[in-house]
Amino acid sequence: MSKVLYVGWFGLPETAAGIRVFQIAKLLRESGNNVAFLCLSQPGLKENQEVQYDGFKYIRKRQFESRVKNGVNIFCGVYDLKVIKEIIEIEKPDTVIVYNDKERLTSQIISFCHKRGISVGADVTEWYEISRSRKGNRTTLTIESGKWTKIWIISFLSVLILRLIINPLGAKM
Repeated sequence: MSKVLYVGWFGLPETAAGIRVFQIAKLLRESGNNVAFLCLSQPGLKENQEVQYDGFKYIRKRQFESRVKNGVNIFCGVYDLKVIKEIIEIEKPDTVIVYNDKERLTSQIISFCHKRGISVGADVTEWYEISRSRKGNRTTLTIESGKWTKIWIISFLSVLILRLIINPLGAKM
């Protein structure tokens, strides 16, 4: 049985994001995988929690009380990355699925996991338009806020999707 850690900024299946990952986890469980969730930056929690819901373990991490730390975390993800690494070391998953991380932590999570022989997948619900940058004629990805990021994310996600189709979760390479 393969162990999957689903990481993201979602909670219990009480919101659209929580319901989506819960339903996908049920499918993964039906195909023989053991799934746990790491729910980052949960508002309203007084302390970190570990709860069971419908046979799934939810590791819920609270937001900081400091608005400054929350702001830094939103833009840089430094605190979330530390938590992700700690939980990966504790849970020892075979696969990590990252839910909707636009790019701020993706490369660091991939590097950390691959050094430990852990596969990384992405659950992406937000897709952005590809356009041409006026700087250096390079292809970039337009984010709704108007910022630019490199196109490697699209390439990376395409490779992951193909890999999951060719080599489904749970199959050893």
